[in-house]
Amino acid sequence: MAVVVAGVLCIGGYALLADRAAGEWRGDLLFLLAGLCFASFTVAQRRSGISPWHATALVNVCSAVLFTPIYFFGFTPKLFTAPLSAVGFQVVAQGILVAILGMYFYTEAVRRLGAPRAAIFGALAPALAVLIGALFLGEVPAWLTLAGIGLVMSGVALVVTGAARR
Repeated sequence: MAVVVAGVLCIGGYALLADRAAGEWRGDLLFLLAGLCFASFTVAQRRSGISPWHATALVNVCSAVLFTPIYFFGFTPKLFTAPLSAVGFQVVAQGILVAILGMYFYTEAVRRLGAPRAAIFGALAPALAVLIGALFLGEVPAWLTLAGIGLVMSGVALVVTGAARR
């Protein structure tokens, strides 16, 4: 776990050392809070014993009930004026692939692997985001970021293989 944490700090280290006057700390705080919420969900789902499909339904229904009023009353929704193809793409990509299948596969992984082993794969998200940004957007990561990616991937491998040996 220490190797994973060191890697994540290396990946985010450049942003922490850069000019913070623009208020990037708020995004960092939101990222940490999202991680805390997801970790809490992982532990709660594992302890509850509910099936992956029930957990998926519960998360999606509660999210819809909480966010729909915020979306319609707090923002200017463009849902009804957007092209049907764009709405359809978002329904498939975000509604089916991410919200339903992604959540189901994650909760099934928690059920089969246990919360600690399943949750460690979340540490790969920043590393994969950097690699995808380099590949598709032409962004060149700093050497510290590349070292962090190596540390994160090594740490995940250590946690997964170490837990498998026990």
